[in-house]
Amino acid sequence: MLSSPKHGWATITMQDWSDRCSYLNDIPLDLLETLIRVFKTHNPQAVRIDAEGWEYLLIFDKYDSYIIEEKDDPSLHHIDLNLNNIAKELISDIRKDIDEWTDWFSYRDSTEEELLERKERLLKLCNILENMIEKKPV
Repeated sequence: MLSSPKHGWATITMQDWSDRCSYLNDIPLDLLETLIRVFKTHNPQAVRIDAEGWEYLLIFDKYDSYIIEEKDDPSLHHIDLNLNNIAKELISDIRKDIDEWTDWFSYRDSTEEELLERKERLLKLCNILENMIEKKPV
């Protein structure tokens, strides 16, 4: 779902759709919190992503997700992945690159304490989301 972040940029990929995302959004935090809200409320939730030059909206529901690209010619993409699979992939990608996602806002002068707090928050949200994933096959 998430490529390794580099210099304030990463790529979000869902099935055959892919686009860039920038540091203007707190990508890992926004995605984790959005998916947690879907599991908690059982209602669709959305997150807007700034790709610097255009935006897109990721809409997550329990069984399907949608992407609305807001470029010159707006388009809608259906993503046929259930929420459990999306959540597992997101958690795996964040944990794999936790140090880079911790320092996602590398343009800021963050103290070691601030970076440690951010890392702990991201890992805590990964754990919360992981515990919400349904253990039965969907």
